[in-house]
Amino acid sequence: MSKFTYKRLEKLGEGAYAIVYKGERLPDRRTVALKYNDRSQYIFERELHVLRHLRQCQRRHANIANLLDEFETEEPKTDPFSETLPVMVLEYAPISLVVLIERDRIPFPKLAPFVAQLNEALRFLRDSHVIHRDINPANLQLTDTGTLKIIDFGSAVHLGSTVECNRAMTPDVCTLWYRAPETLETSSCGATYNYSVDMWSTGCVLAELCTGMPIFDEDEESTELTIIKTKDVKKHLETRILLSNDDNELLVELISKMLEIDPEKRITPLEVSNHQYLKVNHPIPRRIYLKKLTL
Repeated sequence: MSKFTYKRLEKLGEGAYAIVYKGERLPDRRTVALKYNDRSQYIFERELHVLRHLRQCQRRHANIANLLDEFETEEPKTDPFSETLPVMVLEYAPISLVVLIERDRIPFPKLAPFVAQLNEALRFLRDSHVIHRDINPANLQLTDTGTLKIIDFGSAVHLGSTVECNRAMTPDVCTLWYRAPETLETSSCGATYNYSVDMWSTGCVLAELCTGMPIFDEDEESTELTIIKTKDVKKHLETRILLSNDDNELLVELISKMLEIDPEKRITPLEVSNHQYLKVNHPIPRRIYLKKLTL
């Protein structure tokens, strides 16, 4: 049972299995996100398991929407077979990356803190043996002080092992435009992939931040895979990004390494940390540059 009381405020969003509300923790009035299980007990409990595991690995990580608390309630009750509904209390980050892309609010030269923070989150997840499996703009939020948070671990899986070999897992993960090619090549056992699927998704997000458009935006899995295999990623980015300085060229090179089709050759979070793009931007500001937003 939680030692705090929470006040539910406005609805923030609704997904396949949960409803998220803005909330206020009493008595300190801290703003939080309240995630109610609405449809799938299995997915909700899987996410809760992953978030509990991450909390055990490191009490708080700056770039994860950390689990703060959990409790049960009767409101809003939608499941007739359950007397109460479990609720996760998560860190609140109000600014969606989707909004920033639509409004072009992160100037191109100011992307280094975003790259660094997202990569730090990926390093933490990999070290904790967790694959998020749904990195996309809708699952990346920013606090009003410019700190990136990865949210929504409903698709995440805790491998429970230090072994980084490929495993056969469900291919039905991640929003299509951000899915790695190895998750699109399925067999009777599912798709075989590992942590590197999150790096592919990160490359797709960065490419979209740079150009304002998704780099792979097909509506069918088969055509998406064909485009991935035939598109020259580096050339595509070079035609849409002004290569006016070495910094831009290094970012294009970095994104191209993230979007390497062969997962065994794809750049790792540790290699990203040591990439020249982040070195030439050192020291990297701790905040992501934001213009004034009215959300």
